[in-house]
Order: sequence, then C-alpha cells, then structure tokens
Amino acid sequence: MKDDRPEWQTSPCPGWCTMTHTDEDFPDDRIHRPGQELAAVLLTTNDPIRGERPERGFEPLVLSVDLEQHARETMPRILLGARNSPGYNLTAPEAVLLGRALLAAGQLADIST
Repeated sequence: MKDDRPEWQTSPCPGWCTMTHTDEDFPDDRIHRPGQELAAVLLTTNDPIRGERPERGFEPLVLSVDLEQHARETMPRILLGARNSPGYNLTAPEAVLLGRALLAAGQLADIST
C-alpha cells in the first residue's frame, strides 16, 4: 500500500486536520489545522481597535479560538487571541481549565438561569 503522505510527514495527520500537505510545503507551513477557526466571538464591551486598513477606522474586537499543531510538535496548541494582539498558546489541559472557568463565570453572571 502506497503512503500518500509527503516525505517530511512522519506520522498521519490528527483526525481534526483538514489541510492538504505536499512535499513542497515550506518548513514553517507544515502545520495541521482544522479548515476554519473554531470560534470568533465579537466582544461588545471592549473598546474598538484600529482596523488593518486605516480607511476603515476602528473595528470591534473579535476574540478567536483556533487549533494547530506543527509537524515537529507532539501535542496540538489551542490558540486564543484577537487581531492585532500577540495572543496565547494553550495546551489542551490549559484550554479545558480556562473553558471551565469561563463557563462557571458566565453561568454565575447570567441571572436568567
């Protein structure tokens, strides 16, 4: 059976990876990723930020959650950040802990439940 993986890829993609990998991928681009970012949350109470294009002025802040794993990494990273910010790289246990804390705080603050 022929293995269709590129020469640089030593193990199969994680089940969540939807990328097409080739032998021509640059080393920095050898990343496993889902097709789209996992979430983009509009933060309505934050001050707007200057947009990527000056002519557009200010834009609302959007917090994004994504997942990636470089071919040389043994574990995936959960990426948490906003445009024009450095962001955070979380391990799976860190993301679960943060998610639980956010859920608990949101439920505590939600007076409708």
